Amino acid sequence: MDEMTEPVDGMTELTTEVSRTGGGRYERSIETAQRDAEAARLKSRNMTYQQVGDALGVSKQAAHKMVERAMRDTLEEPSDLLRQLELMKLDAAESAAVAIMERLHYAHSNGRLVYMGDNPIRDDGPALVAINTIIRCMERRAKLLGLDSPTKLAVTGAMRYELVGIEMDDV
Repeated sequence: MDEMTEPVDGMTELTTEVSRTGGGRYERSIETAQRDAEAARLKSRNMTYQQVGDALGVSKQAAHKMVERAMRDTLEEPSDLLRQLELMKLDAAESAAVAIMERLHYAHSNGRLVYMGDNPIRDDGPALVAINTIIRCMERRAKLLGLDSPTKLAVTGAMRYELVGIEMDDV
């Protein structure tokens, strides 16, 4: 059963009534879970919480809670999807940086090309910035994929201590 509530920010929003389980916990309805999933899907498209809320007819705060619930309640598939989306964005950013790095850039001053004799002076600044961007993309990709995670080492074996110059009777 749907009911109207009045949130703190003064906007009326639609909420779905939830029932309690035998242990006294609230159990979300299928409709609520679907709306939460829709909120997470909209957020994954780079929408702000305000835009998600506007699209779903709820407040910004309600949209934030919906996305949080969806992310908390999902296991791996949605997080894998989000990871793939982030990797695609990194690929696009890196491709753009590579294109900038490979282009010829010329020095400008006051909107005009700077020449040395008859030849324009090359400007390596944009290429260096593009290289830095590529490195940051690589670092972020490695972090997303867990490539920089610490490696756990298992050390096994025994140690033997030998006391030199001391008689066992003296110990």
